[in-house]
Amino acid sequence: MSFADTNGQHLYYEDTAGTGPAILFSHGYLMDHDMFAPQVDALRDDYRVITWDERGHGQTPVDGPFDYWDSARDALALLTHLGVEEAVLAGMSRAASCRCAPRSCPRAGAGAGAHRHQAGSRTPRRFRRTRR
Repeated sequence: MSFADTNGQHLYYEDTAGTGPAILFSHGYLMDHDMFAPQVDALRDDYRVITWDERGHGQTPVDGPFDYWDSARDALALLTHLGVEEAVLAGMSRAASCRCAPRSCPRAGAGAGAHRHQAGSRTPRRFRRTRR
């Protein structure tokens, strides 16, 4: 079990510690890091894959109210704790809030892009990258 004590939080995370580019996966509401197990298995040989439990989910406790910006700050703090200078941020549902993180720390989101797929649509819509 790995925990990072950062931002006044006790964040649970798993890190493949691979030597390739880093990818940080952030889960959706009422989920935890395990939702990305198939992606971790598929990518672990070529990437450094990091999953984590956001506040109040999985093995990370919650000590009060928090918002999407807190989640984005936690994601950046976790990357800093792990010594990751650049990462692709991947998220599902509410965890796409990690997309806010590059605005407060551009180097951490250098590879971040966003796709949205709606049930019934044939192709995902691509949104422009946000860089400062």
